[in-house]
Amino acid sequence: GTECVEVLLPQNAVLDYTGHNWVCARGFKKDSSGKACAQVYVPQNAELDFTGQRWTCKRGFKPGESSTACEAVAIPEYGQLDYSGRDWVCKSGYKREGAFKCALI
Repeated sequence: GTECVEVLLPQNAVLDYTGHNWVCARGFKKDSSGKACAQVYVPQNAELDFTGQRWTCKRGFKPGESSTACEAVAIPEYGQLDYSGRDWVCKSGYKREGAFKCALI
């Protein structure tokens, strides 16, 4: 209709782009009820992703076994981080040999 209704914002929420609804502020996500915003847990060596509602491991770290933590990427001799920062490749002049070795070409 023609009636204006106030949008009630839960704590740590902001109006969305339409101005008719709300979304959780950066660093928060809707809780299981969908009616409140809960803080996003960010483990050590992680940071908020582009959405601000999830986390991703920092460069040089990868998700651990439990997927609730970030562990350092182990790099063998003559290796370096790959473009993603979550794995390794051999430096120029070397090739991957086995699970954790770079050998001279």
